[in-house]
Parts: sequence; structure tokens; C-alpha cells
Amino acid sequence: IFAMNGMLDNIAEDMAKGQGEALDAYAVLLGVEAKDRAHFAQVTQQHFGEIFASKDATGEQVLSNTLAVMSRDGTLAR
Repeated sequence: IFAMNGMLDNIAEDMAKGQGEALDAYAVLLGVEAKDRAHFAQVTQQHFGEIFASKDATGEQVLSNTLAVMSRDGTLAR
């Protein structure tokens, strides 16, 4: 899925620590509003093991898992 495959390592690193440029860019790509990006970072950090379910996760899997996590969150499900 798009250039995300090339960014997966950066997204994973940022998501694991709950902040970073790659994670911010991912949030923008997903349409997360600026006011909700800190919450997005916190939620995705808490669900890191679900989003990156394997060390060989593809961009498609990460996106699908991220959207699933977002759909269960009251703020991010909008």
C-alpha cells in the first residue's frame, strides 16, 4: 500500500514510543484531525502488538489492523 511499505520500520519505531514524524505522517494519511493526533499516538502505542501482529507485517496488514483499532475507539472512530 503506497509508500507506506518503505516507511513501516519508521512507523513501527514511532508507534512503539508513542510519538514521531513517521507516526504523525501516518495519522495525517489516515485523516486523523490535528487535535486527535496525540490520542492516536497513545492508542496505537497501546495496541502496538495488535497493529504490528508479526515482525513481517505488510503495509496492508498494518493499515487494516490500525483501522480496526481506530474503529473501536470513541474518538478515532469518527
